[in-house]
Amino acid sequence: MMATAETRNATGGNPAASPANWAGGPDVHSGASIAENELTGKTLRAMLAGAYTPNGAMLNFGGWADFMRVAHDAYAAKGAAGVRAVVNVNPAALRLLSGDEPAAIGRRTRWTAGELLTADLPPTPWLIPGVIPIGLVILAGRRKLGKSFLALQMAGAIGSDGGGNFLGQKVAPGRCLYLALEDTAARLQGRMKMQAWQQDARVDFALTWPALDDGGLVNLQDEITAGAYNLLVIDTFSRCLTRRQDQNNIGDMTVVMSALQQLAFSRSMSILLLDHHTKAPQTLALADPVDDLLGSSGKGAVADAVFGLYRPRGQREVKLLGRGRDFDEISLDLRFDAVTGSWQRDTPTLTLPQQAIIDALQRSGAMTAAKIARATEQDRSNSFARLQELVTRNLVRFDAASKEYDIP
Repeated sequence: MMATAETRNATGGNPAASPANWAGGPDVHSGASIAENELTGKTLRAMLAGAYTPNGAMLNFGGWADFMRVAHDAYAAKGAAGVRAVVNVNPAALRLLSGDEPAAIGRRTRWTAGELLTADLPPTPWLIPGVIPIGLVILAGRRKLGKSFLALQMAGAIGSDGGGNFLGQKVAPGRCLYLALEDTAARLQGRMKMQAWQQDARVDFALTWPALDDGGLVNLQDEITAGAYNLLVIDTFSRCLTRRQDQNNIGDMTVVMSALQQLAFSRSMSILLLDHHTKAPQTLALADPVDDLLGSSGKGAVADAVFGLYRPRGQREVKLLGRGRDFDEISLDLRFDAVTGSWQRDTPTLTLPQQAIIDALQRSGAMTAAKIARATEQDRSNSFARLQELVTRNLVRFDAASKEYDIP
């Protein structure tokens, strides 16, 4: 065993018992070479698979040397489980195993200002242009609102031969890994038949998966590499965590979300997490897809895009609201087709007075509520109520500075 006296004393003979002492990890980008990253990653994977045989000599792990001494001791004491405990609290090791190192992804990670300003960089990559970016994406909503149907619909479109349609938009074909952790095979089959899936759709399903903080993240990295997937769906995020990971703890969530995000970036793919909202907002005007996420703010802070499904009380309309780093806020009216088990874009229907307001704004441009009431010959209070509904539906925009309404 490779433990020093200091290591043994600090852990009471069991280095896996106090892995938090090593949570910081080495500064891998500046303190470890590509060769050291490759050697460390290879050795850790062998340990996690239970296939590592210590030969009594420490290899040249460079910037990873201190961490790997602890990993060696943990492996000797508790095998793969001991190493997993050490890795799970070390963000640097998680990033290494999920592929976020230059050796694994072949991308440049340091620039001068001049180099970055003059570099010929590719445009922002998308899985579904303008909607689903490459990176980490969250789709959340209240329970039983239809999130799984929407995610399954997306997977079917991506996996279709030649690419399918998702919410009226043509998507490029790809491969999908779908972790259906709350479903049975029979339920999935029924929904797929409702959505008229192709039998040769390039989608692989797993109904169980190790928790991310219990070896599942490393398994995902290997599975995604072998399957060359473009989309990973995890339904639901809560089901892929152990009780050790507190969803209300910003540190816990930042670590696991960052590891998933870097896994997505390193494979130029999208990872879609299905999650839940806290309490439903009373009105759509109060809805916020980021703030409404269940648990820590660390979830929304790390994600590259966050979407929320909303159905206000007493209404049949459903809104899909989205916010991302690389696109303006999205607001789509959706309706669920119970026959096909699919969500469809819903063309907003307007009452005659509402249409009159739209027509007046299109003719005259921005106006105050009083001017709109006069132009449409409507009672001012009724006209104001209709304006608020049109604003909520994103058909009319209100400028607080000028107190005027206009067409977006």
